[in-house]
Amino acid sequence: RVLTGYIIVTLLIAQIVPSAMAVFSIVFPLALGVCDEMKVSPSKIMFSIGIVAISTVTALPIGAGAVYPAQYNGLLENLGAGAFQFKFWDVGLARLPGVIAVMLYAILLAPKFAPEKPVIETREVKPVGTAGAVKLSPVQEVVGYLVFFGVILGLIVTSLQLIKIPVIGEDGTTTLMKLDTCVFPLIGALLMVAFGILKPKEAYVSIGMGGMVLTYVALASGLTNTGTGALIGNAIASLFGQNANGYLIGLVFFLVPFVLTQFMMNWAVLNMFAPIAILTCTAIGANPIGPLVLVATGALTAFMTPLATPSVAMFMGIGGYDQKTMFKMGWLPALILCIVNVLWVMTIFPAY
Repeated sequence: RVLTGYIIVTLLIAQIVPSAMAVFSIVFPLALGVCDEMKVSPSKIMFSIGIVAISTVTALPIGAGAVYPAQYNGLLENLGAGAFQFKFWDVGLARLPGVIAVMLYAILLAPKFAPEKPVIETREVKPVGTAGAVKLSPVQEVVGYLVFFGVILGLIVTSLQLIKIPVIGEDGTTTLMKLDTCVFPLIGALLMVAFGILKPKEAYVSIGMGGMVLTYVALASGLTNTGTGALIGNAIASLFGQNANGYLIGLVFFLVPFVLTQFMMNWAVLNMFAPIAILTCTAIGANPIGPLVLVATGALTAFMTPLATPSVAMFMGIGGYDQKTMFKMGWLPALILCIVNVLWVMTIFPAY
């Protein structure tokens, strides 16, 4: 029952804080205190908390997850697939069964497979982001709130195409062009740095984590303009053939990011394969909504090696797990998430 409480808390925080590492850093000190009080080894519960923090981060359309429909819609339009658009609840609806599955596994089954005692010496890991924190001035606090809500409002406005700017062509004619979804997040980031709320180094690290819409737009534009994306998409499309089985398409776009993200940063894999999924579906005339969601869920099923996200290294150290133990504990939830996500997502968002 105590573990259930911490799993629910982890889920709720993961909808507000768009970083699995930050979520785990918030929850694990509380869980460690309870483990010490109840004389339970941390090795029994740290894996459960870790996989929930990774697999459910920003899964529901509240908090940070509310911007994903607009973000994905901008990517679809940028790659010539604007006929397909996410509704506000689509991403949350698509990910909900996977969220439920990983929570049930973390509560009911993960403790049974976890070692009774740490298999390696545990180490103390301090929560990130607290050392050397500087208190914001009243002006910085107000600006921070205004920027946050302003960016959210800006994303809503751009997704609804309420603002358009005039562009003069070479022939002198004027056309109205809608704002790209990257405009308001970019302005918000610059304001955060300009007012000293974020240091330039912190802003750079945040971009490296893949948390900004600009990353998607820049990569998508590069793939489109150079023709690389179309080349990769057509190559993958040739493997499927026309009118390929939709579940097979979904399985491929879950498995490839899942495998790669065990050796690469999960957000980097997601940023790389989201445009490829769209271009591939465009080449074979399929609906890219389902494969795009599965790219995200596959990349976030990243809990078998410490290379995918620093969160894994953290709960390996705190729980006392070695790599062999991680594979033993990780293969079954990965299989469950693969089956649940592919079957559900490709059923509610069929390829054809």
